[in-house]
Amino acid sequence: MITVSAMILLFGNVVAQETVKTTMVTTPTPFIIKGIVLNMEDGKGISNARVTIKDTLTAKVIGYTFTNETGGFSVTARSAPPWALDISSLGFKPFKQTLNSHPGKDLTIYLESSQIVLNEVKVVAPKVSVKGDTLNYLTGGFLKEGDVSIEDVLKRLPGVEVADGGQILYNNKPINAFYIDGKNMLDGRYSIATKNLPPDIVSMVQIFENHQPVKALKDFVPSENSAINLKLDPKAKARWVAAGDIAAGVPDYLWDGRLLLFRFSPDMQSMNTLRSNNRGKEIAADLKIHTLGAAAQTQLLKSEDVNLVNVTGVSIPAVGDERALFNKSGYVSANTLFNTSESTEVSLKIGYIYEEKEREQQEWTEYILGDGVKRLMGESSSFSGIINRPDLDLTVKANTSKYFLQNRVNLKGRFENNHTAIFGTRELQSKATLRQYEASEIITWIKPMNRSLIKLSSNTYLSQMPQTLVVWDDVVPQKSVFQDVSLFQLLSVNNLSYTRRAGSITAELSAGANIRYQELETASEISRDGVTTGVGSLSLTDLYISPAIAYDKDGKRVNLTFPLKIQNGALRLAPDINLRYRISSFWEGSGGYRSSNRFSEITSVEPVRRMVSYRTFEEGAGSLAESRDNIVFLRGVYNNPLKLINLSGTVSYHKFKNQTLPYVDYMEGESFNMEDFILRGDIFEKNSGKSLSSTLSLSKSFFDTPLLIGVKTSFSFTESNLVQQGVFTKMRLNRYSIVPTVEFSLFSTADVELTAPFLLQQRESLSGIASWSSLASFSPTAKINIKLTEQTSLAINSALYFNEMTKGVFYLYPFTDIKCRVKIKKGEIFAELTNLFNNREFRYKFAGELSVTERFYKLRSTAFMAGISFSF
Repeated sequence: MITVSAMILLFGNVVAQETVKTTMVTTPTPFIIKGIVLNMEDGKGISNARVTIKDTLTAKVIGYTFTNETGGFSVTARSAPPWALDISSLGFKPFKQTLNSHPGKDLTIYLESSQIVLNEVKVVAPKVSVKGDTLNYLTGGFLKEGDVSIEDVLKRLPGVEVADGGQILYNNKPINAFYIDGKNMLDGRYSIATKNLPPDIVSMVQIFENHQPVKALKDFVPSENSAINLKLDPKAKARWVAAGDIAAGVPDYLWDGRLLLFRFSPDMQSMNTLRSNNRGKEIAADLKIHTLGAAAQTQLLKSEDVNLVNVTGVSIPAVGDERALFNKSGYVSANTLFNTSESTEVSLKIGYIYEEKEREQQEWTEYILGDGVKRLMGESSSFSGIINRPDLDLTVKANTSKYFLQNRVNLKGRFENNHTAIFGTRELQSKATLRQYEASEIITWIKPMNRSLIKLSSNTYLSQMPQTLVVWDDVVPQKSVFQDVSLFQLLSVNNLSYTRRAGSITAELSAGANIRYQELETASEISRDGVTTGVGSLSLTDLYISPAIAYDKDGKRVNLTFPLKIQNGALRLAPDINLRYRISSFWEGSGGYRSSNRFSEITSVEPVRRMVSYRTFEEGAGSLAESRDNIVFLRGVYNNPLKLINLSGTVSYHKFKNQTLPYVDYMEGESFNMEDFILRGDIFEKNSGKSLSSTLSLSKSFFDTPLLIGVKTSFSFTESNLVQQGVFTKMRLNRYSIVPTVEFSLFSTADVELTAPFLLQQRESLSGIASWSSLASFSPTAKINIKLTEQTSLAINSALYFNEMTKGVFYLYPFTDIKCRVKIKKGEIFAELTNLFNNREFRYKFAGELSVTERFYKLRSTAFMAGISFSF
């Protein structure tokens, strides 16, 4: 009680001091110049007037903005006075004034109208403008011939990265909202828009830096994540628009089609998509739910596939599914947002995916057992699978500055049947039946009250996963085994918090209860002892109270959080410290320390031996195990949108301690029908490891010359432990990668994009079983789009894959695709040739901790397709 009183007294003193400071300080913030620009004739504000601050000695631009709708502006000068203030607007005489010191108050500036007679006028809008924390990029300034979706444009914006799976990052952090004309219809499922919306209907891409998507939290919880908003061209607003493409080709009968029907208006948004192909294109990623920034408030607890068992031969090659997958795939997606009132909206998302997949591959894995002993397991496999995925998502949300209320319900399922025929050292058939039923609900209520705020949230997830694996030998029927597994999960995260703000200081006290319950049922016949069954459950309760305090002023932000948890009766402290300093409008640095505790999943607890695939078995440690993670990180960003340059870098150090140690054993199958197999599991023995990683990315676009250069590098060093064949072994993994990129135009007739990704991975054992491997890959690509006439263009995409198979020995695989496009009214006609060199195989090698695997994939042959795209 004395401690609590002391904390309250201390907080009261800090608040009082801060209040005194706030009352006494009346002078304007240094180097921030505010004012309004008015028309001298009628006194009305002039919008979109250009306001520029220059250094009087160097004439260098040190501040730049545009006036808002009422003529107001706020611009930050990045150096001390004297300054040259220039204001200009079309139809008015330029205004110039020298400021020898800070004006100390808001400026009022009148512009005199100017009557100018021009024989020919060509107005070129700037590609980028800045208004506070909003960056405005005109789409036309970054659009290139051959772009098929808005995703192609987003990739060229400084600081924006679109990952392979479609997730968007800005300054290496995931965005926390994706808006279309200011409305967040899709939440984390925004790939349906980025991969399908035509870029010519988007007039501007806006990036909201430090965006808080919940209006009620704006003055209480600052955000370090950003959001993206697509401002649509007026021609695409408030009317139904249809767009699509359809193509057919050979060999056999190939098809690829897409149909979009959308409408975006102030009271309703709707985007509906139908897509199908059998040419190897992976389309399920369009409906993927991406992880959003922490401030999103709509993130589901889980959304990934869980395979407790599966067949082999399902891996994806580095060359991509489009060249190795034989498929018949399609999906339908309907997304609608209704404004039921000025403050309330309802969004409904319905999706259904159907996929038939086939793939052929060969695989050889060499296991290093110590004392010079090695074992080789190899196979040729022919895989086929059918997947059905229904999905429904309903969200009711009221997002105002007075309160925030939402209820989100998500229901989805997975019905997957896979089959693999295996040849080589074994001739077997393998069939997996995978079912996954999930239900999630998020309820959030937030109420700000003057200087305080109350937040109540509950996030619940339920799932049932019955899955079966059967393996049999056609020649020897008694060599037949099966594995049934059923996993039930209940996860619930519940929180109540109270926040109090006083000036630059914000204090928060939150408390809650998190629950995880898992039940695992197994039944198998994998030994000569007959059918064995097992049932196990795991219950984990996490009660916590978490005081936090934050300071945010003049670009300096400090967040301190000290959660005190009672996890299954054990007391744990997991502090979180974050520091951020915005040095200027362009420079920003941050760092921090994060600590967390994790407990093992039930599949790592239950000691019953389970068959995961015909060649891999797993068993748990027999009891709940705990892991602790400690992370220290530093981050720096230089982002100057006016010069289209972005530079960011991160360094992080991660140290973990576990109660269990993983082991791998190569087992002789004397007592099992499956002969030789790999057994994986955990044993109770203290384990620790560490990793050091760093990333550095740079992108620069040039206004005067159509040129973009970029480079992204990363490296990581990781040390971990395992036991193989009973021998404790310490391993180290070194990973280096660099991806340089250059985009440029030649004489306004050709656009060229060059990338050259290089990856080097080195593994070595520091003690125990001797092992060392070093494998590199290099895959330069060139994308060239040539404008032959005003209506005709030719796109050539080439890639070279250099894969190291043994030290200094590389396999080379060249690929080239050609596409010709002819513009017609409201669309285009196109023809394309893929895999010009008719490569029918792709081989690469990768290393595990004490194993090396070589894979060989069968590829699709040369194909020709022709089609038409349209919009109306």
